[in-house]
Amino acid sequence: MPMVGRQDFQNCFCFMPMVETNKYGFPVVKGIESVPEGATFINSEFARRNKSYDSWVMFYEYDWKFEKMWQQPKRQAKWLSNFQGAIAPQFSIYSDIPMALQIYSMYKSRWCSAYWESLGIPVIPCVYSGGERTYDWCFDGLPKHSVVSMGSMGNHKNEDDAKCWLNCFEEMARRLDPSLVLLYGAHWDNLPSYVPVKYITPSRNE
Repeated sequence: MPMVGRQDFQNCFCFMPMVETNKYGFPVVKGIESVPEGATFINSEFARRNKSYDSWVMFYEYDWKFEKMWQQPKRQAKWLSNFQGAIAPQFSIYSDIPMALQIYSMYKSRWCSAYWESLGIPVIPCVYSGGERTYDWCFDGLPKHSVVSMGSMGNHKNEDDAKCWLNCFEEMARRLDPSLVLLYGAHWDNLPSYVPVKYITPSRNE
């Protein structure tokens, strides 16, 4: 047991998640099979201002706006439990940063998801990558045949970004065979027709 007053080390004393056999020990996310009819989704900053507890919280915003979910896990999970559920946080794994930092960011996303689920909070996994070099691990810990979410903000800006995002979508579909993909961001005309997709948008007041 840690000494009284001793800081937790990367939240390991707060919660030790179940881990399947994967290279980097990503926690396992259970996910959900379907989304309740009429579910609405709001970003965390808006959720804090408006207390729309009948909504699901998502984190498609700058990392600094939701870093506290990792830094203050117990306090923030208590706040999150007031809502209907959450889309997992997408801690950035930019393609031009060291892979060590990418893996750490992905671990934080998986850890928060598994921790929230352990407290009874429904979680929709968020799928993303840092390009093909991250395919070896960026899908680890995610459930198959489940509802997942992907954000596509800014991925239409140039051909390379669009190709990278579409490749990730297709790889996700192949590996996870999701029951539904919730997409946040621009609409795409060339997604695989066999993947069920629903677009989600934030509140008009955000």
